[in-house]
Amino acid sequence: MKLVQSRFKYCSKTSDTLKLQYEIEKQVLNSYIEEVAELKCKMADFEQENNKLHSYHTSSYVLERIFNLKPDDKDF
Repeated sequence: MKLVQSRFKYCSKTSDTLKLQYEIEKQVLNSYIEEVAELKCKMADFEQENNKLHSYHTSSYVLERIFNLKPDDKDF
């Protein structure tokens, strides 16, 4: 009977330890998932800014051709 009880205590402690490790790893994994989601949002923002800059550059090129401007010309 003592053997069964000691075995049960051992299994119970092992189970508690594994549960604790599982919770810690789950928290770490969730933090990684949240970080990836934040980075995806930042990437989307950077992509949007990049598209705006490309659009501005294209508009500038078109205006230079329409008005026959050169980048070195200064309006003072």
